[in-house]
Amino acid sequence: MQSQPSHGESQLYGYSDLLQLSPWQNGTALHVAAKRGDMEMGELLLGCGARADVWWHARVSAAEMARQNGHEEVAESIKRERVVQGRGVRAV
Repeated sequence: MQSQPSHGESQLYGYSDLLQLSPWQNGTALHVAAKRGDMEMGELLLGCGARADVWWHARVSAAEMARQNGHEEVAESIKRERVVQGRGVRAV
């Protein structure tokens, strides 16, 4: 008998591709959620400890990725979390 998925796992259904990403090719899962403008997924990832300070190899933060794709509200949310985390921005 299979166990029931945890709350976090059930939230990832439909986003299983996020778990298979290479940060060197696609950015982090947070970058993908930001690009999609998915505030709910971004907040879930941040709540689970995703770092808001990581740059993709193209020197694009998740906040900038959201901004480039017209998702200002998502960009601001990620930027606020980066301040809360007390970190600058670092490359992956």
